[in-house]
Amino acid sequence: MSEPRVESVMEASVVVIPDPDGVLGALIAALLAEPGEMQLKAIAHGTADALSLGGLELRRSTTRGGVPPTWRVSRGSAAAIVTGDVVERLVDQAYQHRRAAELSAFPIGGRLGQGRYVITHALRGGPDRGMYRARAAGEMTTYLATLGPPQTRDFSELRRELAFDVPGIAPLEYIGRLEPHSEASYEGMLEREPAGLPAAELAHPMARDAALRLALGVARVIRGAHAAGIFLGTLRPELVYVQSSAAPVVTGIAPRAERFWLTATPRTYGVAPCFDCFYQSPEQLAQPHDPATAASDVFALGAMLAHWLAGEHPFEGEGTLQAMSIALGRRRAFAGPPELAAPIDGALAPAPERVSLDAWIREIEMLAR
Repeated sequence: MSEPRVESVMEASVVVIPDPDGVLGALIAALLAEPGEMQLKAIAHGTADALSLGGLELRRSTTRGGVPPTWRVSRGSAAAIVTGDVVERLVDQAYQHRRAAELSAFPIGGRLGQGRYVITHALRGGPDRGMYRARAAGEMTTYLATLGPPQTRDFSELRRELAFDVPGIAPLEYIGRLEPHSEASYEGMLEREPAGLPAAELAHPMARDAALRLALGVARVIRGAHAAGIFLGTLRPELVYVQSSAAPVVTGIAPRAERFWLTATPRTYGVAPCFDCFYQSPEQLAQPHDPATAASDVFALGAMLAHWLAGEHPFEGEGTLQAMSIALGRRRAFAGPPELAAPIDGALAPAPERVSLDAWIREIEMLAR
């Protein structure tokens, strides 16, 4: 048998031996196809006499203490011998390839609720501060999965605080640990995903009547929450779901993500924001751990309506600069219908002068007639 040489396969250096029958090429492909942990250990350490892998039969020839085993690999009548040093390098590459695949996919395939819920799609952000879609086996329902570092709060206490049992608010399904545990632990929250699509995905600027209809739908849900003593402080277009784009109807609001991240253990490294824009009020940005108020929800409603009407966020800048603009009151000139400038000004005014929710709804209802 010729000396092995090193070639590049799938961007990883692996050992390749001249192989006229294609047996060893098939073995490399099978190893890179992510076999089970027990199979890799058995091949590396010779803990089994025979194995089947990717249509190949592996039979151990020799094993000496501390030395990787030699295997006879066959496919039908074709066969080759793989010596211990080659096996060691092949298995090492298989481990590296599998680890890279796991890191690129994480947390897709992760589970919550003792394995009942499976994360299936990434929506925005990453596992340190991100949102995903999840499903339960045998169910058509989809869930919004919010992931972050371990919580500083007891799960049962957090569930009570974030229950928000109000019509129009997506039900809270679960809060708990992401499974299986990784080197850096993660915890997650599941909200039942409302029908339709997020309002952030609608074309901007919106037609005047469509924007007013959408804002009123959100405001009426919030009025119900306020009547129950619940103040959200976390309204944003990405979490408002609607049916139809021409005449949008609010199907539900899933408002808990930022509240969940607020009580998570901070990472020791920087974590990118999950959302592009800020809709929090100046007082919220100044004191993020203080309880939300009715006034902070009115501010978010005004900021969303201005964005929908003008096609741009009402405050200057992006990211942290936008947060600073909100704190300093640096607004862009409103480019929407002039008759709507007054209710938007009232909603975005500093907290003491900010219009009440009921007054704001009455004003928007009059303009929507």
